[in-house]
Amino acid sequence: MMSKKHYIKIARVLNGLKPVKTDLESVNCYGMRLNQWDKLVERIAEIFEEDNPKFDKIKFYKACSYL
Repeated sequence: MMSKKHYIKIARVLNGLKPVKTDLESVNCYGMRLNQWDKLVERIAEIFEEDNPKFDKIKFYKACSYL
């Protein structure tokens, strides 16, 4: 089972990978990248919940800048 320190490290990585809109890309491209990132964060949170019943999805989402 993973621990809180693992969840924190992974949240930091995901936060750093969150797409940022640039002036050089279309809105559609940014939207697609953000949607893919959202799905990744949600799926990882589901896996962590399955692994650890005490896992707090809301805290994880906030740490990832998902919420």
